Amino acid sequence: MRIAFIVPLELGAVGCRLLSSHLRAHGHETRLIFIPDLVTSLAEKANLSGNPDPGPELCPLPVKERILAMVSDCDLIGFHVLSLFFSPLAEISAYLRAHAGIPVIWGGVHATMAVDLCMPYTDFACIGDGEALLLELLERLASDQTYTAIQGLVYWDQGVVRHNPHRAGQDNLDAYPFPDYSFQEHYLLFAHTDGEPRAIPVTPDNYGQYQKRYPSLEGGVTLVPYKTVSTRGCPFVCTYCSMGTQGGEQYPFRTRSPENIVDELVEVLNRFGDKIDVISISDDTFLSHSQTWLKRFAAEYKRRVKKPFRILGFPLNIHREAIEDLVEAGCMHIGVGVESLSRRILFDVYKRRTKPESVIEAANVLVEISRRHGVLPPTFDVIYSNPYETLEDMLASIRGMSRIRHPFKIVLFKLSFFPNTELFQMAVRDGYIRPDDPACYNQWVGEMDGNQTFVPILYETIWKGQASERFVAFFIRPAVFTALNKQCNQHPRFQRWLRSFLPGLARAVTHRYVFWFLRQEILKSFRR
Repeated sequence: MRIAFIVPLELGAVGCRLLSSHLRAHGHETRLIFIPDLVTSLAEKANLSGNPDPGPELCPLPVKERILAMVSDCDLIGFHVLSLFFSPLAEISAYLRAHAGIPVIWGGVHATMAVDLCMPYTDFACIGDGEALLLELLERLASDQTYTAIQGLVYWDQGVVRHNPHRAGQDNLDAYPFPDYSFQEHYLLFAHTDGEPRAIPVTPDNYGQYQKRYPSLEGGVTLVPYKTVSTRGCPFVCTYCSMGTQGGEQYPFRTRSPENIVDELVEVLNRFGDKIDVISISDDTFLSHSQTWLKRFAAEYKRRVKKPFRILGFPLNIHREAIEDLVEAGCMHIGVGVESLSRRILFDVYKRRTKPESVIEAANVLVEISRRHGVLPPTFDVIYSNPYETLEDMLASIRGMSRIRHPFKIVLFKLSFFPNTELFQMAVRDGYIRPDDPACYNQWVGEMDGNQTFVPILYETIWKGQASERFVAFFIRPAVFTALNKQCNQHPRFQRWLRSFLPGLARAVTHRYVFWFLRQEILKSFRR
């Protein structure tokens, strides 16, 4: 049997590569079709049109026809569905169902969390892990056996959607083969909203050309990454995130062994290591591994892998000894999800139970270690544009970020309400979103009101201008913040000027008397 996977992510996407290798190991044929530029442009188009619901006019017909030609010899078509790309993938899937005569199955986080919204556009949906489910489904389709008892499968039965019981996930992740980087039947589809679509085979030679690159120590975005994961699930259940749940149930946190991960990396680097510059271990909470596990990994990595690597972590999991071991083993960058430094937002809205003071302390540990070892400054992710944030919450978060020592980088994310998360249900209850509206989980429409235009400017000033806490304290005074925010909302040219001017001012103002003079002059202008 042959299955085609439609992958809306870049070439380093791990999920479908894992499924592909598992099915190939059991004698099936797979084809990976990567369409990252297409779905991004279509999702933006849907948002700009004000109608993000799936429809027949979003994706150009020649593009859909090209995808149809690429899957017409397959027995099953699989879609890896993320919430942000639901609208364009739904339209493409509906077209293939109507014209290919081939069954379609959806998987991924969105299919797991919002399966009833997905079923109008697919024949099957996979809840949770897909390896065993897909293998069983292909074998039953090949022999014309019934599939109604496959655990984790959702399907149509005479016009009615049937939900089978959940399938328990594989605890021993080392039992799975490594991600499929065979470069056999792997394609990248160039299909923007205009122009003739074309597909090219992905090879070791052009992989780095089309893969998103990462910053190097010398400056510039030049490093070609190899991506992998060491875990599934998450030990935390934050209200805005779907990583810790599986269709409304707790999704168990499972790990690979350090030796298994290093074995994968050694194998890949032996085959095409000259095309790869950095290893990106893409787990959202890599640092949630035990201290013993991290020490074993650092020792094994340092001994067998001669490439720098990048990881992500959770503030509560930052321990000095573990970070030191990882940096000495080759870790060149660590990203951390801070999300907010308002205690009310962290505890009452996101339910992260991370005290702002502890987050700041952990962040300063990362900054200090990165400076001492000469690696890239850490990156801290912050969520803004949250309708539950008050002005006091926003300013508390900005003030907290200004207390972190430099250098570091802040990456801002607009809040997205991912379906059936706890925060999603709260926002539906409070009237902020409709449960059937795809716009609520599009980052491009995450800004719920116009009261936060000045917020990203202040965050940029903190990390780009390396602004001191004293400098930021002046601009987060409610009267000053409100006045500047109003000007930014009403005058886009003033907003652009302030965005470019403020970081430079922060770098220039280092003497307290100079800052005092500037502050007095600004206050005088407001009084006038």
